[in-house]
Amino acid sequence: MTRHFGFIHRVVFFALIFSFQALAQGSNAKPGEWQPVEQAIGRSGQLQGDGAYKFAFPRSDLKVAVDGIELKPALALGGWVAFSKPGADSMVMGDLVLTEDEVTPVMSSLENNGLQVTALHNHVLHEFPRVMYMHIGGHGDATKLAASLKEAIASTKIPAPKPAAPAQGHRN
Repeated sequence: MTRHFGFIHRVVFFALIFSFQALAQGSNAKPGEWQPVEQAIGRSGQLQGDGAYKFAFPRSDLKVAVDGIELKPALALGGWVAFSKPGADSMVMGDLVLTEDEVTPVMSSLENNGLQVTALHNHVLHEFPRVMYMHIGGHGDATKLAASLKEAIASTKIPAPKPAAPAQGHRN
């Protein structure tokens, strides 16, 4: 039994290493190639080390408490989606943080636009107000997927991104 268990660990370990290498080589996109996706989703993203392009959807609008202790949005209320590459044949996945009232409209919008809800669950117990986490996935044209996500998110109170602060000039 121990030998078999050790063998399984080695197989899983090597599978993970090869998967990470494949992901790291998966996208050679330049940051400018993501501009149509950013425009479609309505916010800026960030290129990740593995080539994926990630968009954050923090729920700074929610005041969630567990047994009277307020949760920091960055700790447990950070939604996100990430795309594998720009253009056709892209994959998107993510985790949206939603209130109970937002679940049905978001789920309907995603499913009506060809995206999948892969899980719906909670991360926190005894919180108020109740918060749900919707894992999503999809495959297709990155710009179309981004537009579908924007439509779904429009049915929530997820805050729009804050505009970037203007650059300060140097004084001599």
